Parts: sequence; C-alpha cells; structure tokens
Amino acid sequence: MFKRSRKKVSIILCLAMGLNIMCFSCSMLIAATLQTISSVALVSLIPEAMIMFEIPSEVNIVGSKIYVEAEIMTEITMEKVSLYYKKVSEPETSYRAITREFTPSLSTYEFKDYIPGDVVTTDGVNCYIEVVYSDGGVSTKSAAQIIAVNPSVTKIIGPEGGTIVLVDGNPEDGEVCLEIPAGALESEIEITFSQKDPADVPAGFGVAGSVNPLAVYEILPENIEFNLPYKLTLLYFDLSGEVKEDGTPITEGELKILWWDGFEWRLVGGTVNSDLNTVTTSLDHNTLFAVFPALINELTHCPRQRIITPASQDGINDYASFDGLTDTDNVSIKIYDVTGRKVRTIEIAPYQWDGRNDDSDIVESGVYIYQYEYNGKKVSGVIVVAK
Repeated sequence: MFKRSRKKVSIILCLAMGLNIMCFSCSMLIAATLQTISSVALVSLIPEAMIMFEIPSEVNIVGSKIYVEAEIMTEITMEKVSLYYKKVSEPETSYRAITREFTPSLSTYEFKDYIPGDVVTTDGVNCYIEVVYSDGGVSTKSAAQIIAVNPSVTKIIGPEGGTIVLVDGNPEDGEVCLEIPAGALESEIEITFSQKDPADVPAGFGVAGSVNPLAVYEILPENIEFNLPYKLTLLYFDLSGEVKEDGTPITEGELKILWWDGFEWRLVGGTVNSDLNTVTTSLDHNTLFAVFPALINELTHCPRQRIITPASQDGINDYASFDGLTDTDNVSIKIYDVTGRKVRTIEIAPYQWDGRNDDSDIVESGVYIYQYEYNGKKVSGVIVVAK
C-alpha cells in the first residue's frame, strides 16, 4: 500500500511549438516540456490539457506492481492516452506503453492501470503520460516521474512501541508490517526491516514444503530481547502456478512463516489472509523470515531443544520452543517432573518453556516431561533442565 507516500501532481500542458510552461499543484513546482509531433499550423486559441495523476514517490517492495491513476481534461478532444514506463537504468528506447484509444474522441478521461512488477526493481521506475489529440495528430507529454524502489526501512523504536511498514505500490493487497507494542522494548533500538531476494537465501527442507520460499524478509538486529511479542505481517505475491518438489500446486492454506536458525528453516506459523496475500503471526525475536508452504503434523511442534539452561540467561538454550503453535490452536502444554507432579501449564503464545514453574521460579535440575494434544493426537517428550 502506498497511501502515505503518494504524491498528487497537476500538470498544465500547452500545445505550442517549443513552449515551456510552469504550473503549481499541491505546492509542487513542475516544469512540463511540450513536444509537438506534427507540423500542423496552430490556430490562435491554444488548447490546454490538465493531467492530475497519483503515483508513489517511493516503494519498498521489489516485484510488486504499482498502481497509477490519472485524471485528464482537455480543451480539445483526445483520441489516445498512453502511460510509458521503464526501469530508470534502461535506455530511452526501452519504454513500454499502456494505451487507451477513444472512439469517439473524449475531452475528459480517468486513466487507471498498473505498472507491471517486472520493472519494479532497485533501479527505480521512470514513467510519464502522453496525450494524443484528435486535431491533426498533435500530442504532448508530461514530465518524467521517478519512483524510487528501496527494499529496506530503518526506524528507531522505543519503549512506547511503534510500527515499520514496507510500502508497496499495489493498494489491492496488504501491507508488510512490523508492529511492536508499548512495553516490548526497554530502550530505543534502531530496527531495520528489509525485503530479501528468495534466490539469495538457503533452500528449504524439513518442515519447508518447497525448495524456494515465496517471499523473504529480514529484521535486524537479531540480539534484541523483547518483553512482549510483536506482530509481523508478511506479503507474498499471487502463487501463479508455484509448485512443490513433488510437482503439486502450492495452495494458500499451506502457507506459513518460517524462520532461519542458522542451520535450518523452522516453523513460526501464522494466519493467511488470501484476500490480501498476507501471513500474520506473533514473534519475540528477530532474524530471517520466509513464507513457505509448510509440512505440518503433530510432531512438528516438538521442541528441538533437549537441554535448556534457564539460569544462565546467556541467550543460548534459555528456553524450549514449541514451534508454530499460536493462540488459535488452543493447545495446552503441561510440564511434569519425573514423579508426575505438574510444574507448569502453557496455554498462550509464545509457546515456550523457560524452565520455570507456575510460580515463576526456576525448577531444579533434572528431567521433565511435556505433554500436549494437537488435532486429536497426544504428543509427549522429554526436556532436561541443567542449572
């Protein structure tokens, strides 16, 4: 979405050979260079065209189409309107066009269309609008507009909380958004939220149901301690025939957020909004996150940590994580000591055991048993606490 970064531009275009005019709209000064592509003599009444179009000045998502809306009004009728676009780095001969032709000709027109995502790269996008009039083939074009594409946003977030959004150019889908609640941070932290190229990250295996993720994002720095979980929403593009390793199509219901632990992709989970092409979840740590189709069963959520050392509080094996469980799963995890005495019940996200009992005291060193039920199947395992 780009509502916060849109700019409205009014351009008055006069059809006079070699004439340049200046106009003000929305407190913005723009020079429009007029080009007459005909040697037809002009009458004394100089026709004018007003083009008011809305485009984002900057987007933060590579590969997402950009919506362009323009209202065009002319003193004489027009037979054609074209939106020309290209990557900034491409030569002038690389412009592509989206054209509307009118029969009969019109004096007003509302242009609405998208610049395709394949030109939305870190090079940036160059575009302009050209109007061709029905009076002798005379035409004129607006000044070129540059849309910057920067797939990274850095913001300082403090104890009061805050939001970081990666703005895209498509109002029909959702926002890539990081929402940190008040009280989650002890002090001000500079946080960087970036989109990454799926081809530049490790391949999926294990719980990942495809080799390549559909989308990848990174949140830095990784060593932040959050007092409260934050909300993360990631955007994926339309699946467009994407398939898994066995050749079967990927469905939106299979999509989950996974995180990279340095060795493998691990399940976070998340809720899919197929209307907005987003997956949303709660997290309490920063790292590399990706949208994959996930291979999930009742054992997927078993913690990989067999031994935890909660008393050391050194950031290494401080807790055991039951990957991928969310509040919507309505799972109750119970922790027992070897005598069968229940020491802890975990019923809300994040589903983690930090080696403490229900009174928040660190338990004694020893062997502990966890049990939970998922999709009607009972699961149990062992965790060792070492002080």
